[in-house]
Formats: sequence, C-alpha cells, structure tokens
Amino acid sequence: MHKQKKIAAAFLAVALCVCIASPASASSRAQMTDSRRKAASYAVKYALTTNDHYHRYSDANCANYVSQCLYASGRLKPDDTWYLRSGAWDGATSMYRWLIRSGNGELIKRYDSEPSAKNGLLQVGDLVFYDWKSTGSMHHVAIVTDIVDGVPKICANTTDRKNLTWSYTPVMADSTKRNATWYLVRIKY
Repeated sequence: MHKQKKIAAAFLAVALCVCIASPASASSRAQMTDSRRKAASYAVKYALTTNDHYHRYSDANCANYVSQCLYASGRLKPDDTWYLRSGAWDGATSMYRWLIRSGNGELIKRYDSEPSAKNGLLQVGDLVFYDWKSTGSMHHVAIVTDIVDGVPKICANTTDRKNLTWSYTPVMADSTKRNATWYLVRIKY
C-alpha cells in the first residue's frame, strides 16, 4: 500500500509539472498570472492561423490579433474605446494610447536605438510596440509568449510569427527602419 501511494504521488507530481510547463518556460512562470498564461496560450494557438470568430485584416492584422490575445486573458474587458473593430482594437497607435490612458498598460521602457532583448524587463503577456520612423505612431505590435534564458519570445500577426526570439537585428536589416523606436508595455493583468 505504501508503494502505491509513492507511485501515485510521483505520477501526480509529473502530471502537475507537465501542466505548469505550458506555454511558458520555467524561467517565465514565476511572474505569470493566470491571465498572462491565457493571453500567451491564445497567442501561440493563433499565431499561424486565424480564429474563425474574428475578422482578419490582410494589410495590418497585428493589433487585431494582440487585442484578441488581451481579450482571451479574461482580464481586459471591452469598453467605450477598446472593442471589436474599434480603432483601439485594430490600430497599434490607438491601442498603445488606450492601454496607457486607461491604466491597463504602462510604458516600462522606450528604446530610441538598439534595444537590448535580454533586459529582464518583459514578462509573458507584455507587449512590444514598433514605431518604424520614430514619429510617435506605432506601426506594429507583438506579444511576449515566453522568456527563455532571459530573452523574450514573441508572437505577431500580419507577417505571422510564432515564438520568435525578439531581436532588433532583422529590423536593422531593413534600411527604412533603422531609426525605429521600440516601446515595451507592461500589461496590468
């Protein structure tokens, strides 16, 4: 009987570890709330495919996709500014402004030059906004879905990306984006 209890306890421990290990790595789980986990899980699930319950914009779907992730967290609720097919839902600049003004997000770092991916600032569920011309208009947004060895992994849409290592290098390869500004936003889940 004692041996059966040990086996059952070992099985339960393994099952618990498997459940906790998804979607983020052990290094990012420490600071992850259930809402962050839900947002990241949604992001990973729909990074390379479209949720049939939502419209997909062919020319710029990044903010629509990230809004879906935020909504899937169960924490952020539509309001008079942020709702399905609104400017704040579908547009990166309007989303950024809504997050900051509503208190649902907070700017944690702005990079006017080469950002450090391994900065320890981002958590799973946080957002990275891209301003390609440093004009204050956001041109893209991505969501952090994991942290591996201190480096964020992101998911994004328009050009679909799933658990891509966040880095400024591909951006710098495009000469039209060399003056980019990055905004790291902590979501208050």
